[in-house]
Amino acid sequence: MLTLGEREDRHFLWRKSIMAWSYLCTHVLSLADWFIRADDDTVMLIDNLRTYLATLNPHEPHYLGRRLNVEGADFYSGGATNILSHEALKRLGDGIRDRAREVLHLSDTFADDL
Repeated sequence: MLTLGEREDRHFLWRKSIMAWSYLCTHVLSLADWFIRADDDTVMLIDNLRTYLATLNPHEPHYLGRRLNVEGADFYSGGATNILSHEALKRLGDGIRDRAREVLHLSDTFADDL
């Protein structure tokens, strides 16, 4: 279990999500082709998911989840579950590492969108 040293609260969802993706990239990237972030109430049909993922190349950057457009800007909703390919997680991890101060800004939000 990862901890931020903060109280358990929705206020830190963005920071928790980024720290979790960063941990996966740093410690387990080489162990899998696909990475899923889902809430505890998410239901998945694993056989269907496995069949669909088999049609995609994990060494290409694939993001699966809910893309929204608000006021002309795209963002990816965390509540809908996120699935990243090996290459997508690698790129996300590189971006987090290279721009950590911008990504982990002081104005935390309860949103955990990518």
